[in-house]
Amino acid sequence: MTELAKDIILIIVTVIVTLGIPKLVKLIIIKLPGRGKIKRVIERGINAEIYSMVEETCGLNVLRHGIKVEWDENVDNSTYLTEEGDVVVKLSYKHDKNQSRNFTKVLMLYLEESFLPEAKPFMGSVVHEGCRYTIAKEITFKKDTEAYRHFLASYLSPLFGEGGSLEQLMRKLELISQRGSFRSVLLREAFFLCEGGNLPNSEMRDEVKKFVDFLWNIANKIEYEERHGVEPTLEFIKRFIKVQIVLVKRREAEDFSSHVRAGEIGFRRGARSVYIAGWGENNIIDASNVADELKDKGFTLIKELKFNAEFPEEVKPGICFVFGR
Repeated sequence: MTELAKDIILIIVTVIVTLGIPKLVKLIIIKLPGRGKIKRVIERGINAEIYSMVEETCGLNVLRHGIKVEWDENVDNSTYLTEEGDVVVKLSYKHDKNQSRNFTKVLMLYLEESFLPEAKPFMGSVVHEGCRYTIAKEITFKKDTEAYRHFLASYLSPLFGEGGSLEQLMRKLELISQRGSFRSVLLREAFFLCEGGNLPNSEMRDEVKKFVDFLWNIANKIEYEERHGVEPTLEFIKRFIKVQIVLVKRREAEDFSSHVRAGEIGFRRGARSVYIAGWGENNIIDASNVADELKDKGFTLIKELKFNAEFPEEVKPGICFVFGR
């Protein structure tokens, strides 16, 4: 045996004696190739969604915390909050080999801690949970097919089948999301419920449910008109939520005065937010003209949001100009 081989054996024996077999195995497992990549991919993916959510809610922190992933020898599916404000999700060394399923698992644990936790008593537990699941549905759908299938099979499907209040709510939120109003309008207004020193109460929670129905009627506009013979109302100015929506839906010979007037009246009646929205290329142009006229009249444009609105027959480009006080 060469001197080099003897030195190597001596080093190995020393490490084993110093650390002990369990610690040595743990050290090797932690450093296994691929584990760091799994952590980085999950963290990058969810952090990108956090940034996207801030953009689509006009700069609001609807997702309150950052995300970190830790490996743990004995613990799986647990979370804790760091002093820096990050949600840490612990995964077991015996994690799923399918990385899309790992992503979905971490996402669900993260959202449970991070999605407007203080707003739950204001929104009501059913609406809060429905919004959380809708966010997860949007993110996993965008991530990849396997992540979305895992979310549907393991998290969403168990909630469905009995026609309960959460299932009915989720179907409404799905349509609101498809039309582009979930993040830009519903989550943005939910954020404001916690502001201003209001205390949660049953009146507020009932108002939130009615606001969801208000947005759903607009998203379901054609069917609503067939059932009721009139267009759905575009004004929701109540005690806690104060919103005016101006839906630009047809070209009117370059005359946008009625849409501009609707925005002005909304603010005069106490709206905190006025949303100028349009689906389809022509309506986007018209909505832009309405927004320009409101800006010329001194109203404050907070953000211009672009999105794709899903309809049964096609996907249309959409736009929403958010005006506020």
